[in-house]
Amino acid sequence: MSNAYEPRYSEPPKKSGTGKVLMLLGCGCLGIFLVCVGCCGVGPYMYFDWIKSSQPYKDSLAKVQAHPDVKQELGEPMEPGFWVGGTIDETQGIAAVVYQLKGPNGEAIVAGDARKAAGENEWKFNKLEVQIQKPGAPPKTIDVIKKEKEADDKVKDKPKDKDKLKVKDKPKVTDKENGKK
Repeated sequence: MSNAYEPRYSEPPKKSGTGKVLMLLGCGCLGIFLVCVGCCGVGPYMYFDWIKSSQPYKDSLAKVQAHPDVKQELGEPMEPGFWVGGTIDETQGIAAVVYQLKGPNGEAIVAGDARKAAGENEWKFNKLEVQIQKPGAPPKTIDVIKKEKEADDKVKDKPKDKDKLKVKDKPKVTDKENGKK
């Protein structure tokens, strides 16, 4: 005899593994996404930091910030922007930098290239130009190196001290004036 009131126990329905697969797949995609975002964020930051810590960048920034025409156009203080570009090859002695410069009166793009001879510590700029960009006005380019070269040429053209000491048109003393007959 079976009791009609006897509870019947049945096994719970089996769960499919689809939920676990979807959860693992979602976590994997999220992980890959975070790694890519991290690389995309950290990579450029390291590149910008590398350029900004280089000697050609520091030298160009100092020259541009000290230039009177740039000071007049942008005003002071002038601050470099976050974005920089360029390449620096210490072994070949070649550098190129491009960056933004901001001042109270406007913005500018600075572009320069420099070379360094083997065994030297100083970078010499072949080109260092500042393109001033003011709203409503056409861009104006200031050649920082050209002005430096002109100043150097003026110094080279000045007579040397020994040239100043030469007496031109020195009067000749005759034998008669010396008391000789």
